[in-house]
Order: sequence, then C-alpha cells, then structure tokens
Amino acid sequence: MERLSNLFFELSHEDRLTILAILSRAPKKLTQISYDMDSSSQEVYRHISRLVDSGLVTKNSDGDYMITPYGSQVMKLVPGYGFLLEHSEYFVTRDLSLIPETFSLRIGELSDSQLVNDVMITLFDIEQLLNDADEYFCAMMNQMVMNLYKPMADAVDRGVEIKVMRPKGWKLSEDIAKRIGDELLGKVLKQIQEGKILQREPDIVPVFMAFNEKEVGALSFANLDGELDYLAFKSKDVRAHKWCKDLFDEIWENSPMGEVRVKVG
Repeated sequence: MERLSNLFFELSHEDRLTILAILSRAPKKLTQISYDMDSSSQEVYRHISRLVDSGLVTKNSDGDYMITPYGSQVMKLVPGYGFLLEHSEYFVTRDLSLIPETFSLRIGELSDSQLVNDVMITLFDIEQLLNDADEYFCAMMNQMVMNLYKPMADAVDRGVEIKVMRPKGWKLSEDIAKRIGDELLGKVLKQIQEGKILQREPDIVPVFMAFNEKEVGALSFANLDGELDYLAFKSKDVRAHKWCKDLFDEIWENSPMGEVRVKVG
C-alpha cells in the first residue's frame, strides 16, 4: 500500500502528469519538454528526476527522456480517474457493479463524453440518432420510448438494422399503445415478425444506451436503487463508441430472444 501511495503522490502534481503526457507521444530532450511546458529547465528537471526515480521515465542512448512501459501502462489508467473525477457528483449516485468489471475498468474510454442533464434533450438526441442511422441502431432500455416508434419504423424502411434490448418480461402498456396507434404498432409488429427489428431480453438492463454506427446518443448508468433515468452521456469519440458497442454485444450474446407482446386493436 505504501508503494501505491508513493505512485499516487508522483502523479499528484500537474507538471509531472504533463511531462508523462508529453513523453507518451514521443521521446524528447529536456529543453524540448521545457519549451512545450513554457517552464524553466531547472523546474522540469526537478520533476523528471522524480519520475525517473519512480521508474515512470528513463533516458535513452540519444539523451532523450522517454516514458517506460510501466509508465505507459500507468498513463492508460489516468483517463479513468479523470473521467470519474470530472463527473463525481453523477457517479456518487450510480451503481457500476451492475456492468461487467472489464467495462468499469475501461471507464476511461468514455473520457471524451459529455453529460446531458436534460431528459428532453436526451430523448431528442436518440430520435435524431435513429433519423441519422444508415447502417444500424442499437438500444438497451428499461422501457420503450413512445416517440421512437415512428423513426424506428422509418429506419427499417431505409434498410437500417435495429437491435433492441429490454428487461425480461417487458410489456408495452395499453395507454402508450393507444397513443402510438394501431397502424404504426401494426407496422412495427410486422417488422419484428420479419426479423427486421431484433429483440433480446436480458435478466437485467444495467445501463440505458442508444447508439448508431456514427455516435453514442445516450449512455446512462443505473442509480443506487438499480433504476435507470435519462441523464446520460453522449459522444462522437471512437473509444466511447467501441466501449458501448462492446458492452451491448456482450449482453446481447448472453440474452434470450425477446417475445412479441404487442397487441394491435
């Protein structure tokens, strides 16, 4: 534990983190690092000496400072801490234990994501996601959002592959079914029966998620009661997209086929 505390101490200074970030891109001489940081060579050398002593940085035969493999691996973990810290108020109320541990360890891949604290904006973003989809649209929800039925049916008509996951035993309420209307419900039901809309039903839905082939429109983690809301992250970053797609695919492959529980008329 003492060695871990020492490591965190070395990472606790902004200048040392900056040096590690610079050297993660390419080896550099002391004067180059000083120039990049707009700092004196003496000050930079003081920090580099600490990083060398801790094994995070070394000096190569050309006289350039470079990050060590150990330092590179440490830096891969930093974005996760940064992401959690930036959104600490959100994650204090969220239960990440519901997702596979491999994905909570990869949380740093979501670092280039923006938190949307407005439910209406999130719902609008998901609808736009469907309208903009050219190849596929994937969603994992604790319920089916009423305003998605028409854009989902239209997306299928354009040749978009639709995959939806909802909790085991999920049913569409009669009140929402009436509001959607028999004609649209009938069209969606036919698309499901024809295999154009694919459904799976995991035992639990650990996140609320929607993405197409281009971006993530919504990603929300369950609260401490295991409930999902629409306060969600969105991102166009390829790492965040891969994180969401990998999680979706893993849960999809381990979930049974969904049943048709929609009555028309």
